[in-house]
Amino acid sequence: MPLAIWLDDDLCGMALGHLSRPRLPRRRHTMTLTRVERRPEPPEVALRGRIAVLAISVTAHYGSEFGASRLRLANPDPRLLKFYQSLGFQAVWKGENPVHCEREI
Repeated sequence: MPLAIWLDDDLCGMALGHLSRPRLPRRRHTMTLTRVERRPEPPEVALRGRIAVLAISVTAHYGSEFGASRLRLANPDPRLLKFYQSLGFQAVWKGENPVHCEREI
């Protein structure tokens, strides 16, 4: 699922994600957001600081439309874990590195 985040004619960011394989007909259990990026500056990005929140919101809605019950952030940046936790995500660790963050939709 590619997602482009625009404000007027300014491409502010992009995200990529995918749904898990169906367990039951037309039911998927996990929506995974694999990449979220803000475009480089300059010029200044009008939606700076909002790209991740917008991508997470759209991805959660998209996943719920296909029956997903949880949203996963793959390979989260460890510097952003507190931010993700403030959005309701819990980190899943392997050793000293977070493998993904997850929350219910």
